[in-house]
Amino acid sequence: MVPSFQLMVEDLRGNGLGEMLLKEHWKDAIRNNPSLQTLTLHILKENEVARMLYLKNKYIQIPQDPLLINETNGFGKWVKNCKDKDQWLLRKGIDLYGISLEEVQKII
Repeated sequence: MVPSFQLMVEDLRGNGLGEMLLKEHWKDAIRNNPSLQTLTLHILKENEVARMLYLKNKYIQIPQDPLLINETNGFGKWVKNCKDKDQWLLRKGIDLYGISLEEVQKII
């Protein structure tokens, strides 16, 4: 039996709610982080629904490469921050995605 909450979510899928929430998240992030360069996230490889939402909204997949830590852009800073906090995100089963602030500003 499928929980009623899951049925409700499935009924709402495809109505633009995810995009609307994502745009509000972007606006809030920009407002609260004046030095923001990128927005980043990791997704479980099997989460196809999330992957499609983020790709549709201009996120790009970032190759899992330890050399990312040497990048001077927001993606490199993200990886360095995760490593410094012992939250190393480069691992099997996880895909990395990101979007630049410049791209976000074109959308919102």
